[in-house]
Amino acid sequence: MNTPIPFSALMALATTDLVNFRSSRYLGDNISVPIASFADEDQGRIRSLYGTLQALLELVRTHLDAPANGLPALRSFGARVGWSDLVRQMQQIGEPGRYQGDETLQRVIHDIRGGGFQALSIQLQFINFGISQADDLHRLFFLTRDHLKIMRNAVLNLDPAGYERDRGEQLHSVDLLTEKWQHAIHNMRGRSATVHVACAFDGNVSERCLEFAALDRVLYNLMNNAVRNTGDDAVFLAILPLPSAEPENLRFVIYNRIDADQRALLRERYADDLGALFHGGFTTGGTGLGMRICADFVINAFGIRTVSEGLRGGYFGAGYQGDYFVNWFHWPIAAD
Repeated sequence: MNTPIPFSALMALATTDLVNFRSSRYLGDNISVPIASFADEDQGRIRSLYGTLQALLELVRTHLDAPANGLPALRSFGARVGWSDLVRQMQQIGEPGRYQGDETLQRVIHDIRGGGFQALSIQLQFINFGISQADDLHRLFFLTRDHLKIMRNAVLNLDPAGYERDRGEQLHSVDLLTEKWQHAIHNMRGRSATVHVACAFDGNVSERCLEFAALDRVLYNLMNNAVRNTGDDAVFLAILPLPSAEPENLRFVIYNRIDADQRALLRERYADDLGALFHGGFTTGGTGLGMRICADFVINAFGIRTVSEGLRGGYFGAGYQGDYFVNWFHWPIAAD
């Protein structure tokens, strides 16, 4: 496949000999909190967003076969539900410092305000402004569907029936990742990039929706970072099975071009130890939680005790390849 960084170089980023210490497959269900953990006001905001996204998903779904007809309906939807006010309400969850000291709750807030939410908010805003195209409805569908699953994964008892469906066994093919990311224009606040996917795998990546949502939380966090910080308008995702007669693990690599100022900033903070980004705490405008959340999911997927152990074992990491900032992580392949 023709990629800026050849697969051979991506395979050389870290060891291909990974051990999974779990006795049973990870469900993707432990970086979450009950909705009762939130203050009443924030519970209302979360429930309001979830219900609105459910209605949005159904509206988009009805127009996927004739997307040109869907744009006027979506413009009316945004005005009818007060979308701009809802976005402002979500930004106020946990402010100011309401849940200070509760690390899991902070991670959940990060992902329900992040994930695909910011991208879908911008997509809907473009539609309201009349600067979107009919093909963008498919992107809005993926973003809305994914964020509903992320919310169910992160907030327990938000939708008990939906959560139980997500826990049920259902194989998820890698095609579900490539179809939504290949050539997608991913929008963040003030930034936009086209995602280019190179996939050398054609099997399954998860055994249930709940696990797939956990994998999505990792990918959205890394993809959001890449779009915010890319030195041009492109972000790359590579998916590779680790070499074996019967591959057991996948390597996901997200990379973007980086400019001299960004490289200098990272060098000042981390020298050559870019993997330390996965400990969290570093940000150029966010919360500094995104990469730590990714690390926490991966160590759970492989039964590793700490982020430091995951870094030493090559389960995730970051570095440079020429002009590109590269980060990677691994995920167990799902049995057929």
